[in-house]
Amino acid sequence: MRGKGGAVAHYVKVGASVPKVRNALGVFGLGLITLGFYSVWWWYRTWSDLAAINASDDGHETIRPAREATMLALAMYGLAVVAVATSKSLPETANLVQLASLAIWLGLARRMWSTSSRTMTRLGLLPEEKTSPVGFWIASVLLGLLGGSAVLQAALNKVWRRYPQYYPSIGGTREEVLGVAQPASTGALAHVATSADWNDHSHAAGVIRDMSDAAAAGTLDARSAFLYAQAVETVHGAAQAAPWYEFVANSDEHNAAAAMWVGAFKLRAGDDAGLRYLYEAAHDPAFREHASALIARELDRLGHHEEAASWRRAIA
Repeated sequence: MRGKGGAVAHYVKVGASVPKVRNALGVFGLGLITLGFYSVWWWYRTWSDLAAINASDDGHETIRPAREATMLALAMYGLAVVAVATSKSLPETANLVQLASLAIWLGLARRMWSTSSRTMTRLGLLPEEKTSPVGFWIASVLLGLLGGSAVLQAALNKVWRRYPQYYPSIGGTREEVLGVAQPASTGALAHVATSADWNDHSHAAGVIRDMSDAAAAGTLDARSAFLYAQAVETVHGAAQAAPWYEFVANSDEHNAAAAMWVGAFKLRAGDDAGLRYLYEAAHDPAFREHASALIARELDRLGHHEEAASWRRAIA
């Protein structure tokens, strides 16, 4: 079961946070049915998740802004109710109350979108993958808290769906419970490690923090994007770093490390497109042997045994 607004509700593991992937249309519908009360709760729950993720990056977001924003959302909701109740008996007062509610809502919406956008960048979402803020503001102005919540949920789902599903009943992800190794820590990807600094979580978090604005604006050059990819991988894992490594590999033909990383990652995910990147990496003496071995193994799997043998002979 999968709706247009996103996947069926389930939890995912994002660092120390466990956000919930919700259907965006469901978020809107529940807000409508509960006359906005669910939307206020959604606001608090989602901002709490974003605050926890940003705090893990040594960011300045904490649980406190989430609580403060929720109190303002409740105040806005209360003012809207008062405005409706006094619209006939005290029309001028009702108009002032409505303006106050609108001002609070637009301020909250701007803050929430900014926090969400920054978080999505930190988690490796490329600028072209993000939801346009135009749709968010149209929904927020026309449909208020309900519309803004639904559009933002759909935007966040683009990030949440990249993470492993978390099962509250067993207290972990399937990989954690079964002890399955993640691709960032074993096999081919381990060969691409370039600096001991990247074992330092705080160093990587600092790089993410310093570069997040430029990454969100799409102004990182290939060299900077490579550093950003390494930092994202260290803090958030290989899946979130993959789009940035691929951006580097496609932008800088001389970055064999990025090509090697993307090729190995794609093959481990069952994507034969990884061969193209490994062919590029094999031109670099530093990666020739390892890239050739992976190419030969994949060609064998695809049934191209003679070609695979030629790659093995080249490194014999």
